[in-house]
Amino acid sequence: KKIPLPADDFYGNVCIGKDGSVLLSAGMDDGIRVWKLDTKKGTYDKQAAAYKNFYSDINAVSGAGSYDFFCAKENGIYGFTLDSSEPTLFLDYVASDLLISSAGSFAVMSDKSVLLTCYDEDDGTSLKLLKKVDSAKVAEKKIITLGCTNPDMELRKAVVDFNRNSKKYRISILEYPYVEEEDGIWASQLNTQIATGNIPDMICVNEEMPLQSYAAKCLFEDIGERFAKDPELSKNEYMMNVLDAFKIGGKMYFTVPSFAVIGLMGKQSDFQN
Repeated sequence: KKIPLPADDFYGNVCIGKDGSVLLSAGMDDGIRVWKLDTKKGTYDKQAAAYKNFYSDINAVSGAGSYDFFCAKENGIYGFTLDSSEPTLFLDYVASDLLISSAGSFAVMSDKSVLLTCYDEDDGTSLKLLKKVDSAKVAEKKIITLGCTNPDMELRKAVVDFNRNSKKYRISILEYPYVEEEDGIWASQLNTQIATGNIPDMICVNEEMPLQSYAAKCLFEDIGERFAKDPELSKNEYMMNVLDAFKIGGKMYFTVPSFAVIGLMGKQSDFQN
């Protein structure tokens, strides 16, 4: 039976929902869209779900457990249900101490197990069977939240390394995506959260943040005294002029994990003064 595709620009795939229904999904301009197919009539239910501003690295795969389908992003695998517009982070790579930078393909076998091919910083390209750990077997640690917008692999690696080695603390990454506002401008939800006073323990700042304004409102802690008194830190090991350059009003609100200096060489006669 020939059935028309649900949209003219549909370049998606077919998967099976948790109830055995046939779902067609595609990444569209505004995010992921899903249609439920009536296989007897050869028609679609009205668009089953639209997940705005969610863009996946991999097309949807069939559901399992309480989820209708799954999609993957750089930070983990998300589970979706057709009666909710908000996905759930089903497998968080960093929270699982995994250094996965990209998933090739995957299958969720149950609420407690995932099979996936991936590139891992530890193992290279591999096939992994991941099983959910009994919470009773996980050592209790104090959770420190780190708010980020699009954290890169270098930051994820630093967090995983810290979590693997720390006996008392564990960093949990809270990722705030960019969303399109009514005026058509894209903005990070992290900025909105900071402006309302709902701030994680730490934030990874970016050039879009009005840092001077945040500091003036006392939203950040001056960590200069902590830095000076920390027995594991020595000013001799840091280029203090770089840290000083990031001070606001003489106060140290930020640490600078790395920086780059761009250089240019040429004939003195070409450069004049």
